[in-house]
Amino acid sequence: MNGKLQARLMKYAPEMREAMTAYTEGIVRVIAGAGTGKTTVLQNRMIYLYETGKAKGSEILCVSFTNKAVQEIKDRIPRGIGNHPLYNPFVATFHSFSAYYLHRGNMASFNFPDDFNIAGDIEHEAISEIIAKDLNLSEKELSWTELMLMIEKRKIQNYREYVLLLKDSSGKQILEKQAQATTLEEAVFYRYLFLQRKNNLLDFSDLLCFLLVLLEDDLIFREELQEQYQYILVDEFQDISPIEFAIMRIVAEKHGNFFCVGDPDQCIYSFRGSNIQFLTQLETYFPNHQVHTIVLTENHRSSGNILTVGNTIIEKNKNRYPKRLFTKKSNGLLVFATLQKNHPDEARWIANEICQRITILNAQSKFGRTRKAERYGNIAVLVRNTWLIQQLKSTFSEFKIPYSDGTFPLLQRKCVKDLIAYLKFIVFHDDLSFKRIINTPPRRIGFSRWGKIAQTAHFRGIRYYEALNYLSKTDTDFQTPEVKEYFEVTDDLYRNFKEQYPAFLFREILDRTGYGEYAEREDPQNRMYLECFLKSVEKWRYAPVNPALTFPVAEFLNDLALKPEKIFGEHKEDTVKLLTVHRSKGLEFETVYVAGLNQNIFPSSKAVTLDEKEEERRLMYVACTRAKSALILSAFFKGTDFYGPSEYLSDLKTCPAVVFSNLFNDSITEQVEEREFKDIVN
Repeated sequence: MNGKLQARLMKYAPEMREAMTAYTEGIVRVIAGAGTGKTTVLQNRMIYLYETGKAKGSEILCVSFTNKAVQEIKDRIPRGIGNHPLYNPFVATFHSFSAYYLHRGNMASFNFPDDFNIAGDIEHEAISEIIAKDLNLSEKELSWTELMLMIEKRKIQNYREYVLLLKDSSGKQILEKQAQATTLEEAVFYRYLFLQRKNNLLDFSDLLCFLLVLLEDDLIFREELQEQYQYILVDEFQDISPIEFAIMRIVAEKHGNFFCVGDPDQCIYSFRGSNIQFLTQLETYFPNHQVHTIVLTENHRSSGNILTVGNTIIEKNKNRYPKRLFTKKSNGLLVFATLQKNHPDEARWIANEICQRITILNAQSKFGRTRKAERYGNIAVLVRNTWLIQQLKSTFSEFKIPYSDGTFPLLQRKCVKDLIAYLKFIVFHDDLSFKRIINTPPRRIGFSRWGKIAQTAHFRGIRYYEALNYLSKTDTDFQTPEVKEYFEVTDDLYRNFKEQYPAFLFREILDRTGYGEYAEREDPQNRMYLECFLKSVEKWRYAPVNPALTFPVAEFLNDLALKPEKIFGEHKEDTVKLLTVHRSKGLEFETVYVAGLNQNIFPSSKAVTLDEKEEERRLMYVACTRAKSALILSAFFKGTDFYGPSEYLSDLKTCPAVVFSNLFNDSITEQVEEREFKDIVN
């Protein structure tokens, strides 16, 4: 080990150094509590493998679950090793890793093109509309979020069966399965598969399942990956699904060097197939290897009082790897718990408290009483369910508090979705994009004419685009100037799209299709939204990672589906973040409010079994440990389907790190006997 590397490693605590350097050969499990530096461990372990000559950079594979985590690992690498040209480990999310190899000439065995389309909101909206119409379902019967979880679960459980079904490019086998369906779930599932097959569309589950089948069935491909990657590192291992774990085990099979970092107390994605036992019982999955375990318990993020609350919450779980986090930081502020009359009152209390916090801390900073001013961007409000966010948004607007919800707002605008659909149609000529854009702007394709297009496509076994082309030559109803111009423009754009950058193509689409003027007539603000979108696209740079994506638009659409941060940037604006706890995973904030801490909300009323209840408690633990300096817990008194403050607040009644407010709000005195919060929680 060279002196520079040794000096670098000596900056860290002994248990972190052990995780960075020990047991380089074999199976290693690092149990890393919240805020204990797992990203630092992963980064330095890769550098250690490279600097000590154990591996070339290209022989190291590191996978994580979020683009943010991947970017953090990548960003920290140059600080440790400089711009060394040979240090080039593959660091990616599971989905990006899968897409990378599927795009590289490996889709022919599935009868899919290598430039397959990756499903996003546009495709899911179109599919849900088609399924609702085809199966005569009401909005109440078709909860798209729940159905997508059902589809994802079925795919994971029967990955080989459905992947082989999708190999039939005609879709006939899938239609036979749909005809034999005995439940609504089955009918929806097979209809979804048929629409995927028809549009050469893969969703995020498919990326993983297709890669696993490819690894299992293609010996040459499997040996290529096993030889390429001699050291496998997996981040956030507690959230790994059976499919993801199977992929990593196959890739690691030849060299047997498998390093995983995770925290059983933060396993919160069982609804997507994650299983806490993959981490806690890792030995059973590598029976012929010794599994070395390293435990990290020093938290570098939160104050002592926040950790006390987190430890108090999580230690009530029975099925866990025993550990207790500690910190060398001071205890800091006491954790504050409050109760308000109802959810609107709770939102107003939080908004008012944030305004006061910003004003007071900034004034103290100005006069030198604190080290730095408070920013909105340092604050997060976390909730269990998305429906709680709407009231917060409304109230924050009233209080003029800037906020964001962790999504990319531009991508939710109809005009932006239309523009993306135009680009996707030019590239893929798929039915879903065609259906969205053909009459936008209006081209006199009404209900009757659309029926002819759909009928022709069905009976001739062709796509909607081909059906319209056929009808434009055989049916006078479609021999109109609008249809003729549509073909002239889209065909011309298709002929040249591989040579053009996406920003240029988007502007061409706006000008030549008339969509720009149409969108502005629909809503004058659309012009601003489209310009903001185009400015982001113009900043995007074509830096092809995958040699199979040989033209800018293909790389752009891949980034749009898998790495939108590369186009729109990270969420670094100075806004309060309104997030579900699931979305907050992996993030940290100076100040965190956990709102809606009511029984039947958090924990959820859907948590019935012991495993479900323990996962809810882990979710609460994740919420608390996002906070660095200040943690505020909030509940409300009145609700229709929930019953007073959460059991988690009851757990904290005797916790010395928590102060419960006395009378919660003057307006509640008429409704409730005056007593302390501790007396109201059971």
